Amino acid sequence: MYIFITLTYAISSLHLLLAFTSIIIGIISQSRSTVWIAHSVSPIWAGIFFASCGGIGIICARQKGLYVILCYVALSIVTLIVDFVNIQLLRLGLVNITTDGEAYL
Repeated sequence: MYIFITLTYAISSLHLLLAFTSIIIGIISQSRSTVWIAHSVSPIWAGIFFASCGGIGIICARQKGLYVILCYVALSIVTLIVDFVNIQLLRLGLVNITTDGEAYL
C-alpha cells in the first residue's frame, strides 16, 4: 500500500516539475514570437493542466478517497490528450516557420 502512495507522490511531483518547465518554455516562446500564434502559447495551457494534475495527485496521495482517485485518473487522461495536442502544435509551428532549411526562432 505504501509503495502506491510513494509512486503517487513521485508521479505528482514529476507532473509539477513538467508544469513548471512547460510554462517557462511557453513564456519564452511567446516572448520571442513576433505575433500571437497558438503554437507559441500552447505550452502555457499544457503547463496549467500538468500543474492541476500534479496538485490533485498530491491530494490523492494524502486523502485516498474514491472521488479524489477517480478525479486524478480522469485528469491524467485529459492531461495526456492536451499534451499530445500541445506537441502537435509545437511541431506544426516549427515546420511552418522553417524555410529553406533555416529555422527562425
